[in-house]
Amino acid sequence: MILLLFIVILLFLLFAAIVFHKKDKPWLEILLFVLYFFSILMFSFGLAWHKYDYTVAIDPVDDCYTPFSRTHSLTLLMYFILYHVSLGMIWIRGRKLPPLLLVLFLIFIIIGLGINFANIVQFSVHKDVPYEFHSARDDVWILFFPATIFSIIIAFLMISKIIREEKDLSEERHFRNRFLEKCNRFLSEKYSPLSWAFIFLLPVFVVVTIILILLGQDYGSLVKVYTETTTWVFSQK
Repeated sequence: MILLLFIVILLFLLFAAIVFHKKDKPWLEILLFVLYFFSILMFSFGLAWHKYDYTVAIDPVDDCYTPFSRTHSLTLLMYFILYHVSLGMIWIRGRKLPPLLLVLFLIFIIIGLGINFANIVQFSVHKDVPYEFHSARDDVWILFFPATIFSIIIAFLMISKIIREEKDLSEERHFRNRFLEKCNRFLSEKYSPLSWAFIFLLPVFVVVTIILILLGQDYGSLVKVYTETTTWVFSQK
């Protein structure tokens, strides 16, 4: 089910990329998006291959355990969706977004970046033989790492896009009153949308966590999705 949702979301994003190219989106951005699309497909196939929960006895030669706990996968899926919706909206609208939405999207991108870095660590070491840890196998590198790295690159590009557009916008705003001009400079330098995103990061994270708890998840699901696994870096089982 999760794999199907991943593919549906990606097909939608690919369609959006083609449509919005008509609005003068550079082909370089489209190319990066297409590469990311195919890397996510590989990621999905990797999850389909590494699909067994730690509670299932498997043949370690032919089968693999999942790097994410199935019990807490809804948490990861929700952040996956929020992260990619945020990337898409900032890519399409940029600084034209309403300030509140812009800050909210930046918050989800920041959270998504944290999850991506955690994913890199989780994938970096894999144990497929009892009590024998080693660096990730070639299949893990090919299936899981490209999507994670592309995702991080795109996130930083979107953040830099907002910073650049905000700088241009603040430079275009000028006031005859010297005091107002100083205030504009101060606010543009000290209180950018990215700054507000960091300020409201924790409150938004708490709200999303409460929603996930109402949906049956645990308050620590974002951690347990990594730890309640086996054969991976953060595994505790």
